[in-house]
Amino acid sequence: MNLFAKEPWKSRLPIYDIIINNLDENGCLAGNHNLPDEKEYGDDKGIKWAPGALDGAMGQQHSETDDKALFLKLDVAAKRLNVDLKEVHWKRLIKKAGEVGCWYNVMEHSNETNIDNILEFALHNLPFAEKCIGPDTSMGIGKDFLIYNSFNFVLQGLKKFPGKGKRILLYAMDSPVISNRNAYLNVFEAWGYDNVDVSLIEKLEKQVEIGPYDKMKERINKFLDNR
Repeated sequence: MNLFAKEPWKSRLPIYDIIINNLDENGCLAGNHNLPDEKEYGDDKGIKWAPGALDGAMGQQHSETDDKALFLKLDVAAKRLNVDLKEVHWKRLIKKAGEVGCWYNVMEHSNETNIDNILEFALHNLPFAEKCIGPDTSMGIGKDFLIYNSFNFVLQGLKKFPGKGKRILLYAMDSPVISNRNAYLNVFEAWGYDNVDVSLIEKLEKQVEIGPYDKMKERINKFLDNR
């Protein structure tokens, strides 16, 4: 299928050109445009998308762009059109694993069919072992800010997957950055005590003794009180 073909639509622009040139900041098409698949005449005017054409126009065609602002606008538009960009975000993460926004997008679009692959990829492409060297009171500001933010997005996404990501959670419990440790506690609280692996509970109990941050200890004790 050639999404850029103009025939039989004569001089009208291809779908993709209309989309990228006319999206407003909210991901909506500005102005009044006839898309290439629209009927021009009759009372039954509407869009007749060929199978896969909408996904192609909103997915594959813009997944390669390096223009972050454009990608964001197209992502918003895709959501409004109910286009599933799960695979687009996954392919983009594989190519751009160092970009924190890619981790947010992949976890936002994660589900039971792809979460295991995402977590395995995270273990091999994020420096958990190197950076999670023991609890401290760091705010995570500095040259490693984006790395710790990537950790946070992975942890944030784990809240909807009880029992998943044990190795990542064990690393997060040793992060020197407070936001990472708050993030793993958010996961435990979302899961509930009974869904947290015993090895994580055992480590949590030790954190009460060695943790350097009183507010964190209060949260841990409150969670452990649910036993």
